[in-house]
Amino acid sequence: MRNIITVAIIAAITFFSLNAEANNVRFNSLNGVKSIEVNLENSNTFAYVCMSKGWSEAYVGPTIKISNHAGAGIGAGIESGCKNVRFGGFLWAYQGDVSILALLEEGGSGQWHKVAADYQLTKKVKIGLVEQSYLGVGVSSEIKLTDQYILQVTEFLHGKELKVSLKIAL
Repeated sequence: MRNIITVAIIAAITFFSLNAEANNVRFNSLNGVKSIEVNLENSNTFAYVCMSKGWSEAYVGPTIKISNHAGAGIGAGIESGCKNVRFGGFLWAYQGDVSILALLEEGGSGQWHKVAADYQLTKKVKIGLVEQSYLGVGVSSEIKLTDQYILQVTEFLHGKELKVSLKIAL
C-alpha cells in the first residue's frame, strides 16, 4: 500500500508541476532546523511536500471550492519513518482583508494541527495570529518583497521559537 501511495504522489507532483495554477516553494528556519515546502495546486487538486534533515512528508488530494471566499481539501500521503498512511485536511476562508486557514493531520507519527488568522494591513504587509501543535500561540508578519518573494516571520510566545520563511512564487 505504501509503495502505491508513493508512486501516486510522485505522479501527482509531476503532473502538477506541468499543470499547476499556483506554485510556490517556501524555505523555513525554525530554531536552526531548516526545511523546504513545495505547494502545487490546480482548480480541483493539490500536492504538498515538506522536507528537512531526517524527516519528510508528502500529500496529494482533491480540493473543493465552497464559495468564492472559502475552500477545503483532504489528502493522503506518506511520512518518512512511518508505516501508516498520513491523512490531512484543510479549510480556508477570507472576507475582505481577513483570512483564516485551518490544517489538520492524522496518522503516521501522530496528530498535528495549525490555525492561522491574518489581516492584510497594506498591499505589501500582512499580520496575524497562529496556533500550532508543539509550538503554541504566535504572532506573524508577512512582507511582500516583490511579486515573487514574500518574507514571513512568526514568533511563538510559549517557547520563544522564531520561524522565518521565504516564499517564492514559481
